[in-house]
Amino acid sequence: MTQDLGLKDFSVNRGRDPWDPVLMFKMVFLQFLYDLSDLDIKEQCTWNMLFKGFLGLSTEELPPDHSTRCRFRLNL
Repeated sequence: MTQDLGLKDFSVNRGRDPWDPVLMFKMVFLQFLYDLSDLDIKEQCTWNMLFKGFLGLSTEELPPDHSTRCRFRLNL
């Protein structure tokens, strides 16, 4: 699906598995849709169950941090 969206592979060989590019794109979409700051989108994706469901995160799973989201946006 990432090729369909024109998203490149953001994986690097540095430890943990990379975040799903579709999840990252959905976070960018929510941030612009609701006019949220970087800190606000992190809070919403951590505590708002509707956001978590849209992203496909479990209730215990934390969203990507600020630096990961910034790197993703720069690579779009």
